[in-house]
Amino acid sequence: MSHSLQRAAGWLLAGLGLGCGLSVGAAPLALEGELYARDSIALMPPSIDGLWQLNISLLAPDGAAVKAGEPVLGFDATQLQNNLREKQSQLDEKMSQQHKLRLELAERERNETVALEQARAELEKAQRKASQPAELLASIEYRKLSVDKQLAEQAFALAERKHRLAAEQRRQEQRALQAEIAQLSAEVKRIETGIGQMTQVAPRDGLLQHKSGWDGNKFEVGSQVWRGLAVAELPDPASMAVRAHLPETDYLKLRAGDVVDVRVEGSGLTLPARVEAIGRAVISKSRLQPVPVIEVTVSFEPEALASHSKKLKPGQAVRVLRADRQGESVNDE
Repeated sequence: MSHSLQRAAGWLLAGLGLGCGLSVGAAPLALEGELYARDSIALMPPSIDGLWQLNISLLAPDGAAVKAGEPVLGFDATQLQNNLREKQSQLDEKMSQQHKLRLELAERERNETVALEQARAELEKAQRKASQPAELLASIEYRKLSVDKQLAEQAFALAERKHRLAAEQRRQEQRALQAEIAQLSAEVKRIETGIGQMTQVAPRDGLLQHKSGWDGNKFEVGSQVWRGLAVAELPDPASMAVRAHLPETDYLKLRAGDVVDVRVEGSGLTLPARVEAIGRAVISKSRLQPVPVIEVTVSFEPEALASHSKKLKPGQAVRVLRADRQGESVNDE
């Protein structure tokens, strides 16, 4: 019989069972699954300009119980430290240039002010001489004084213009250098912030879980990781639930709200739970096991989860068993 015929037969038999009034939901049922956290904080490389691949230099052990504020993940900051030294050196050089420029500009301002005052004094002198009554001076001498006055006025106007332009030039030179200093200061601060982000602390208490890279291997000290890829996660124990696989042929044997027991493999722990949701899409169980299954979400009873959450870890294998009596379940440690 082909697979499609077997599937049709399974659905038909299940339908007949329901039609005959059989309690399909009471049939024994065991599902394979694993624990997962609904709420989990991912730890990943910081987003720093120019850094796309980082080396892990610190990583707390997989499954370790960590405290909030404890360093749990770190990345090699050698490149950033080299960049910081380079930018700090450039900043120090610009600061030195700024000090020298201030002295130079102050000297230039004094010289330009002296030149302006000299032009003013020459103008006032020429104005006094030209203000003498014309009848007291020879015509040639008077015309000469008038010309001297005009020349002095032109010289003073030119000196004033040069003084204004020189002052504006000094301001522009200061602004340009100050802009370079501000940019370098911002870059130094950004790099310092980046170096601080290279070491990450646990945002809350919990069990640290290592993630796997594209090659399927879990990250460890010395591993290279691309920016944006989670290295580890810190799940919230209070958000633990079960993700199980229901064989397609058993689809009608389980309902949302059914009471079940969740047995954590290798721990001897069995907790009461309920079926929260049953998926609608049929998927393959895994690449190695192309068995058609439906994903089932199972929620722990609140009191049981509160009492045993610290004993549960994401990824732990579990078996979901139909409770012997609906509405009751066992809680063995």
